[in-house]
Amino acid sequence: MAAQQQKNAIQKYIKYPILTALLLMSSAKVTAHTSVDEIINKAATAYGAEQLSSLQKVQFYDELYQYEQAQTGIASEGSHGIQLSQFTQQLSIDFKLQAKVFKRAETRLIGNHGSENMVVLERRFHDNKGYLVDHCQARYREVDGLKWHNVDFGLASSIDTLVIKQLTNNKSQLSLKNSVYIQGVKHEVIELTQNGTNNVLYINTQTGLLTRLIKTRGEHSIHYDFLAYKKAKGISWASEVLVSRDSKPISHIVNRQLKSHFDQSVFTGVTAEYKEFQQEAYLDFPTPTVNELEKGVYLVGQGWGFSLFIDNGDHYISVGAWQMPDDTFGWQQRLALLQQTTGSNKPVKGFVVTHHHDDHLMGLNGVVKQGAALYVLPEHEPAVRASISEPLADTQLKLISHASKLGDGKIRLLDVPSSHAAHNLVVYLPGHQILFAEDMFGSSFAKGFDSPNSWPMRDVYARTSKLNQAIQQANFNVQTYVSSHHGRVFSQQDFIDMLQLRCPSNNELQNRLFNK
Repeated sequence: MAAQQQKNAIQKYIKYPILTALLLMSSAKVTAHTSVDEIINKAATAYGAEQLSSLQKVQFYDELYQYEQAQTGIASEGSHGIQLSQFTQQLSIDFKLQAKVFKRAETRLIGNHGSENMVVLERRFHDNKGYLVDHCQARYREVDGLKWHNVDFGLASSIDTLVIKQLTNNKSQLSLKNSVYIQGVKHEVIELTQNGTNNVLYINTQTGLLTRLIKTRGEHSIHYDFLAYKKAKGISWASEVLVSRDSKPISHIVNRQLKSHFDQSVFTGVTAEYKEFQQEAYLDFPTPTVNELEKGVYLVGQGWGFSLFIDNGDHYISVGAWQMPDDTFGWQQRLALLQQTTGSNKPVKGFVVTHHHDDHLMGLNGVVKQGAALYVLPEHEPAVRASISEPLADTQLKLISHASKLGDGKIRLLDVPSSHAAHNLVVYLPGHQILFAEDMFGSSFAKGFDSPNSWPMRDVYARTSKLNQAIQQANFNVQTYVSSHHGRVFSQQDFIDMLQLRCPSNNELQNRLFNK
């Protein structure tokens, strides 16, 4: 009856084109909204509408694999390769109390890290406060930046069951885009923009289940493809999810489990055995700095990149050319600041290449342009030549052994293999008892150290142990330790203190994470 009345109204005003157009637009708008309601209602039913509406708490447990590009440990394989990590993670949510607990254990399966390859993470939000738990050192701290929406890294907003639960409460914000076919099955495409993120949802018209979710923010998009649906106690969910970014796979959730009944104690706080601690003051070196460690030995850098310059009479010998493509204070700028600070225009005639990773080779163009010769291990020669934009003269590349001496013995080189790089030179100055290394030790804090319980820090601590063993075998008497990534200068006691930091076994770490 209502449809016939609408048809009669349209016929009545057919002589008035503008009014007719407006009426047709209004009619289409009503139909579109009705279609969105029908689609969401069907999806809600498919996922368990009654159970979802009364759902006060839920817990998800995932087993997944993550793929990403990372640095290789072997120069002949190039600077980057694929790495594979295995994750187990658990997300517990209490909607009534506005509480979340996110736990994750990561094990590197393929990549250039050593056998101490598990790290665990726990982030909590309850009682309107965020907490970070360090199971390696049995401690925790309150973190202002951890909130309800980000404590789980946004995981909840990408779980199909929770997405549908949210949509049922936000129907007015949804718009119907079009219909498409995925694997021959018709899907309705719905769009929702919230907090600067555009969400496009593909809902199977036959089953009502969410098949695909695309989240776009800025220039980048993340795709979630849902499959292998399960149902328990009236609630459905996808037990497998493929996640990709810009058409490249990121991770594959191979087993997702859902619980709506579990022990409430997961939200009650951190175990009493753990101690609360305050984060040390962070050292970020925001402005360029020249630090004369000893007479004629300078550490020059800013932020995350530092170079060592050693006075060798009428010239310098340098090491450390780390930089990124958009850096404005690379190796050339560090040398210029040193010359300005000292009032001397001494050139650099020699530069030591420590290892093959491209971030540590990026500054070599500036080194070669300045006229310095490169001291290079034979294993690194192909990578060095490939990193330099112009042909390298034979006189500018000098192959050295794994235990060479430079500057009439003032500089000693030592190759310290590790999981990070099969060959990595360190520079030791016996007259000053100073050692410089890249990617082997350091701290981002004025006092204390980064926790071993984070990528790649746990492996860094393993590298520090290998470095210490090499120092002892070479009979180096080191009193001062400096690195390419940290402006903080280590004393011998600092280095010893860092060596003492350890995590328990992988089994113990995982037990602490999921059973505390």
